[in-house]
Amino acid sequence: MAEEAISLQEKDIDSNIEDIVISIKDFNAWYGNNNALSDVNMNIKRNAITAFIGPSGCGKTTLLRSINRMNDVINGYRCSGIIKMDNIEVTDSDLDTLEIRRKIGMVFQDPNAFPMSIYDNLKLPIVENFSNIEKKRINEIIIEKLKDAALYDEVKDRLHKSALKISGGQQQRLCIARALTIEPKVILFDEPCSSLDPIATLKIEELLVQLKEKYTVVIVTHNMEQARRIADDVAFFYKGEVVEQGASEKIFTTPNSQILSNYLKGII
Repeated sequence: MAEEAISLQEKDIDSNIEDIVISIKDFNAWYGNNNALSDVNMNIKRNAITAFIGPSGCGKTTLLRSINRMNDVINGYRCSGIIKMDNIEVTDSDLDTLEIRRKIGMVFQDPNAFPMSIYDNLKLPIVENFSNIEKKRINEIIIEKLKDAALYDEVKDRLHKSALKISGGQQQRLCIARALTIEPKVILFDEPCSSLDPIATLKIEELLVQLKEKYTVVIVTHNMEQARRIADDVAFFYKGEVVEQGASEKIFTTPNSQILSNYLKGII
């Protein structure tokens, strides 16, 4: 399997460098003695949606959280190899992780709206990340990002009411708007629809397709139909390895590996 994975990944590395925003080379990750990721090589394209798929516990979320150094806070986590974003080595231990996360935002599995107003949910990261910003500009950013998250029209009359009073799907779009306030280049999504109903899920999917016009999107999902609907590129993880990666249509219609074919058929 390892030889096949390396061969497939090396093809992707030949992509036009101007199209690449994140480059991952020879990346390994451990939790204590558990080797969670082995020799991952991958390029993530700019202004595209890349989906990580595979069984539970195969390394998808580990890689996602390694891209913006979220795993640094986990006791026993360590890694080797290189992750770069636009030639900035994200894995450099001397880099400020807060600065990395300004450039690489993240939206989590469950909506995590803060127990404050919708307005203050968005204001908080703005004032924390931009010094001496005028109130007028804060208001402009909040409105702009709520519109980018396709939420403004639904909440414009209750901006100063609790964010916890809106629906789960609206809260997730609020979290997306909040992530956009600091103008990241990349947004990571860890199963953002897993707790949502089908209608709310469809709205999030439509939003992600719109967002890729301005941002690069990486999503972990167990929903194969979701990946098929929205992803431009797909990486299939299995037992800590990236077994196969490529264009979504190719992955879902003519997979090269038998293990991926079995996974898509629900055999594993």
